[in-house]
Amino acid sequence: YELLDVGSLPSGIVLVHVYDVGDEEVIKKVNRISTVGDKVLIGGVYHAGVEVYGHEWAFGFTEDGSTGVCSYVPRCNVQHTYRATV
Repeated sequence: YELLDVGSLPSGIVLVHVYDVGDEEVIKKVNRISTVGDKVLIGGVYHAGVEVYGHEWAFGFTEDGSTGVCSYVPRCNVQHTYRATV
């Protein structure tokens, strides 16, 4: 992923990181088509994580195999493919 310069952002800013669900090429292709080549968001299959104070939080599978809210290194959720930050 491209490094995001968070140093220039105000302290405590909330960021939403968008991922293609999983790492399957078919999902990436659906998302490329449904965003008209990443220009217009019409639809797709996505996962999102919310970054607050340097930690990304998301709902999904946890390391112990259950589900719930867990924390990740921002923009590095290994279950999905990072796409963009909004």
